[in-house]
Amino acid sequence: MEILKKLLPHFIAVAAMYLLSIIYFLPAFQGKTLSQHDLFSHRGMKQEVQQFYDETGEASYWSNSMFGGMPTYQFFTKYENNIFRPALK
Repeated sequence: MEILKKLLPHFIAVAAMYLLSIIYFLPAFQGKTLSQHDLFSHRGMKQEVQQFYDETGEASYWSNSMFGGMPTYQFFTKYENNIFRPALK
């Protein structure tokens, strides 16, 4: 009985943290996600390069449609010898 009295504050603390975590992450448990602007703009940025790749089969490493020209290695790259490719799929 003495040991339960000593452990009771710890159990209460763990239960409180567990409850706070559930309340904080409740939207995630309901399937809600944050709208991330980077993911939406990424689709628009790579459209020109994707179209070029679909037509020619070659990857373009420069885009003329963004900021007066921009390298495309940040949002569209085709590395044929990438050893991590199986993990990325």
